[in-house]
Amino acid sequence: MCRVLVLGYSSFGPYTHNPAEEIALGLNGSTIGGCRVTGVSLRVSASEVRERVPRLLEEADPELALGVGLNPAASRPVLEAAAANLMHFEAPDVDGFKASVEPIDPSGPPVVHARLPLRRIHRECTGHRGLPLRVSVGIGSYLCNTLGYLVMRWASERGRLGGFLHVPPHSTLALRLGLENSLPINLMVELVECIIEESLGGQPSWYA
Repeated sequence: MCRVLVLGYSSFGPYTHNPAEEIALGLNGSTIGGCRVTGVSLRVSASEVRERVPRLLEEADPELALGVGLNPAASRPVLEAAAANLMHFEAPDVDGFKASVEPIDPSGPPVVHARLPLRRIHRECTGHRGLPLRVSVGIGSYLCNTLGYLVMRWASERGRLGGFLHVPPHSTLALRLGLENSLPINLMVELVECIIEESLGGQPSWYA
């Protein structure tokens, strides 16, 4: 059976309930598009992500790897088209580390692109299924970019599918923090399932 790896970040700072983690762990053990899904939670830690993610990718050797992270300011999910070889943190990670204009991997390419059929995903998931989603290149320079870079680079090097999805707060987190921007967690899970299904059925190119 083919394999899918979903990597989601856990809680950090005031964000005590991270929808990215809930999506990854909620999909763990499920089957989507004929592929078995492994969902893994990651600490919001630069050292852990740089050490653990390459190992997880090699061990799982998935047909598709998808990173998921929280954007507290977003009102709908964003599928990122590229990531940069850059760490520059406005706030420290959970270990207290605050990167300042440094590479994720000094030997890596400056930019990597998602290997997902972005046009197909947007057309099918948004146009035909009515799910909220936009495509962007604004992944930022915090740890979501680090995870996105590692996943996209691995997919490019291996000829596999790989990308990164930013998600907004879910209803529980929004209620706790008094936020007005949120989506129900079940809607975000449905979107991730759609992204996986359409990716497995399409070409690994953003214009497909």
